[in-house]
Amino acid sequence: MTIAVETVILFLLIIGLFAFLGFRRGFIGELVKFGLILLAYAVGQKDMLGGIVIRVINSIWLIIQILINGGISLILSGDLSSEKLSQTLSGAKTAGPLIPATSGNSLLFILMIVLIVFAFIASSMVKRKSSRLLGVFMGIVNGLAIIYIFRPYLTGTPLLPPLNATSPLQGIASLFSMAFDLMLVPLDWLQNTLGVYFVPFLIVAIVLILLKSLRS
Repeated sequence: MTIAVETVILFLLIIGLFAFLGFRRGFIGELVKFGLILLAYAVGQKDMLGGIVIRVINSIWLIIQILINGGISLILSGDLSSEKLSQTLSGAKTAGPLIPATSGNSLLFILMIVLIVFAFIASSMVKRKSSRLLGVFMGIVNGLAIIYIFRPYLTGTPLLPPLNATSPLQGIASLFSMAFDLMLVPLDWLQNTLGVYFVPFLIVAIVLILLKSLRS
């Protein structure tokens, strides 16, 4: 499969942006963002949390309709006969569910977007005192997660192939593995460029990083 140059550039921009945000926010903030992104994805799927969300909203709507269609007066009067209850329930069911089956997917998609936006807001509120390197790693993970979440809505050549995971945990593990591979790409490039000088360069870089961390 040939991937267009524009697709590669877009992928690098997205991953670079999320890696930069991870560097700024640190590990904990990005971990919070990752958890909320997973929650958003689960809410956006009917076969996961989305179906439960729709049922809860429709149940609350039914209760409201029962109260509007005579339920309040029944409670206040104390007349809970079967005939009165039947009339009240019939009136409530006439209104129908708040979220019909035909519009459920649209609502879940909107809820997913809202939760993803909330994930970014929540992560920005976390104190930035955790590891920046791990923050970069988690930033890449979050970037990959966003790409895969919106992959079904993309047109043309997708940025990445399907995860082909048989379980949610396997999908999460694949994201972490892919993020780790992406973090090693610069080191692989340096090794190919520097050749025999790669190991001394790496040692000097590690020493400088350690000295900087000790000074801070």
